[in-house]
Amino acid sequence: MALVDTIRLGLNPRVIDQVTFDPGEVTNATTLEVSVSYPRARPDMRFLVPSEELEANLVWAGAPRCEVAGTVIFTIGNLGAAPINPAELTVVLIAL
Repeated sequence: MALVDTIRLGLNPRVIDQVTFDPGEVTNATTLEVSVSYPRARPDMRFLVPSEELEANLVWAGAPRCEVAGTVIFTIGNLGAAPINPAELTVVLIAL
């Protein structure tokens, strides 16, 4: 993410970076928490993920967070009636 995008968002972020992960299958009508290694993450950090395209019926369920140093937890919800195994995701992380 370019500095220009940061200014346009009006944020003063501590970290801007990208992470790539494969979330695995999300069971229908549930949420899945996915832990991703991210060395800059510190406990109690909250992140903003700019709108990323997810497959149909999948949604971000809450903001990514860090509970253990070096790990970011993403929660993905499946609103559909069948399990979905999404493709690998690359997301921009903005630490707040």
